[in-house]
Amino acid sequence: MIRQTILFVACSLLCLGAEVPAGARLEVRLRHPMNSFSAQKGMPIEAVLIAPVLSADSIVLPAGTLVHGQLTEAHRVGMGLYRERAALRLEFNLLELPNGSQVRIESRVAGIENARETLESNGTVRGIRSTNTVGFRSSTVLTSLVAVDPIALMFSTAAFSTMLRFSDPEISWHTGAEMFLQVDRAFESGFEEAATTTPIAQTPIAQAELSDLIRRMPYQTQKLSGGKLSDLTNIVFLGDRAAIERAFIAAGWVQSLTPNAAVQYRTVRAFLESQPFEEAPMSTLLLEGQRATMTLSKSLGDFSKRHHLRVFEHDETWEGQPVFTASATHDTGIVISVGQRTITHRIDERIDEERAKVFNDLNFTGCVDAVQLVNRPWVVTGASKGGGQNITTDRAVAVVRINECKVARRYDESSSIEAGPYRGKPVQRATRQLILTLRNDLIRGNIIWQGAAWAYQVHRMMGKKPPIESLSVRQTLLESRLSSASNLATADAWTRVGWTEEESATSSLIAPAPRRKAPPESPTLGSSSDWERPSVELSFSSGSSIFSKSTVGEEALIISRQTTPTGPRMQLSLTANNNISPGWALGGAVTIHANRWISHELGFNYLRGSYQLGLQKVVPTGSEEVPGVVERRVGLLSRQFSYGAVVHMRPVESRIRPYITTGPGLQLLHLTDAPFEKAKGIFRFGLGNVGMVQAAYNFSHANPLEGGGIFQAAFNSGGGVKVRIAKCWILKVEYRNTLSQRPDFLHKSLASIVDDEDPALNARLVKLETPRARSLLVQQRLTMGVAFTF
Repeated sequence: MIRQTILFVACSLLCLGAEVPAGARLEVRLRHPMNSFSAQKGMPIEAVLIAPVLSADSIVLPAGTLVHGQLTEAHRVGMGLYRERAALRLEFNLLELPNGSQVRIESRVAGIENARETLESNGTVRGIRSTNTVGFRSSTVLTSLVAVDPIALMFSTAAFSTMLRFSDPEISWHTGAEMFLQVDRAFESGFEEAATTTPIAQTPIAQAELSDLIRRMPYQTQKLSGGKLSDLTNIVFLGDRAAIERAFIAAGWVQSLTPNAAVQYRTVRAFLESQPFEEAPMSTLLLEGQRATMTLSKSLGDFSKRHHLRVFEHDETWEGQPVFTASATHDTGIVISVGQRTITHRIDERIDEERAKVFNDLNFTGCVDAVQLVNRPWVVTGASKGGGQNITTDRAVAVVRINECKVARRYDESSSIEAGPYRGKPVQRATRQLILTLRNDLIRGNIIWQGAAWAYQVHRMMGKKPPIESLSVRQTLLESRLSSASNLATADAWTRVGWTEEESATSSLIAPAPRRKAPPESPTLGSSSDWERPSVELSFSSGSSIFSKSTVGEEALIISRQTTPTGPRMQLSLTANNNISPGWALGGAVTIHANRWISHELGFNYLRGSYQLGLQKVVPTGSEEVPGVVERRVGLLSRQFSYGAVVHMRPVESRIRPYITTGPGLQLLHLTDAPFEKAKGIFRFGLGNVGMVQAAYNFSHANPLEGGGIFQAAFNSGGGVKVRIAKCWILKVEYRNTLSQRPDFLHKSLASIVDDEDPALNARLVKLETPRARSLLVQQRLTMGVAFTF
């Protein structure tokens, strides 16, 4: 009995010191993939705690603790008939500590790391609405501007479908997705351990030497162009570069790609489509005139939000180990910078939070041997980076020693839970896209809704940052290393370098003068980074149009009428010469490069000629009536939508590139004084694209002389040469030839006369077989233009 009482008292005392308070944040990482397409209510979920939970100076929940739960809500978009956004609600209610003990908890999801999804107050995660991405809304607006023209509508729809993907509305997380949980009710964890780490410098002399090293290092980066001050450095790494890279790979960070045309295109697409692009490039920043040795990032689901840092190599060593310094920041969204007149990333001004994020990730891998915060009183607290954003910091830098990292705990360690397929089959996805698009057009396809949506988007991008108290605060063991001894050593360093404490507090935020050579010049045209194979070309051209032999053929209408049952038949012949004079040509194209030699081109062209309709009335020989001629000159406009397979004589990244192309097309011929019919009724407010199809159908059934047009299949061929004149700009000269059936304007316009049921009237349309008659219409154009490449 006495023994049991002693054990009970000991346990009670231990548990009292191990309370996890209500409101505590747990930084966890999923140990399996998860998606809304296959998820079912009640399925188990599992995560791992990647940063310890601290209370006072103790660890009350260690990193590595498993967190179990289940899905309490799972809704997929499916075919898009019932909902446009997916939803998941996760409930974590059981902790499994490394020692095997289990603890029941009450918690809810309080934050999602960099996800494109939104989180509601009750913990429900909502997926995106596919028709609300910047790319989809931009394409809708631009398409609506040309929707009065059915051929232009076909081109714009095909071009946007080719260049931009329809964003998948389902929620899809890979193994390693991170989130914050908030504890709703305090509980006893049964675990308590002193919050300590191994310091870098363990003696006063070593601390002073470390502080001297930090004082000699620059602490603020500069922009490549203009030299404006930018991000502060907040981390120093000690260790071999290969070991540092291994540690970041194990932690789930990736190396950013070098900017080139293809990478820039992928970046733009990721932003417009709200899609992930983990290797997206970073803007070039310099430290002491040098570029970053490594540019690393970590994101989940959305390019606009990501963790990233630039690592710069320092020319000194510490205890025989290489020294690297880094600036780590957290991109939290895309904003419009009025001061810089550009679109850029907004960062979390609390750069110490990002410092903690990097350390927590690396420490979880087991690749950190020691860490120490070193104060830098010469850095002012109210700093501002080059973009005009404020920076909040304690001015300290985290010095982290990385071991060989040959064996590391990886970010994507997985459990036995399976997620199932994350999306449907191609036919299902295509049907869903059609349904969601029609649904969006019906509800939001009007100028009032679109105007309000864009106003709200711009307001968000220009809006103020969220209040700090609403953002997640990370717990980390770093704070345990900012000791009084470290501060004293730093104060001693001020005297060594000629600084006083008063001077340090009032100094301006100016980086130390560079001790290295001037920054390298920007890559010149023709370097490998600029001449990587582009993915897309957007081109515009203009020039002259030529209609071969200046005619679309001669036509005749022969009308005869029986005046009396026994009398002679009166006959009248009406002919049209249909002459066309050369005019001008305008066009645009979207070219997708399949490889270095072959591309796919979608083109849209206007060809304008001067059309002369010469009507001549011919009466029978011997008649007293003399021939009469009626002439009228109007514009003949040919609208063409074409596909072309482009074969290049030299690789697409070459400076001078001849090419040939061929492919089918669709064109619409009509006279310019025949206006297009616009969409009416419900189509003016919602289903505008469908309304244009209906208007085009009506237009094609009206006769050409009264405002209608003629749709025709066509065949295009030609070639040209493209010359790269700048990094992303190309000058092109080309010749194109379009073959189609000869349009019979008179035939179609007067066909109703032939169909007259008057038995006394005999009318028939004929094509005159004269030397000028042609079975084909030949349209040629010679143009010059420019193209912008991605």
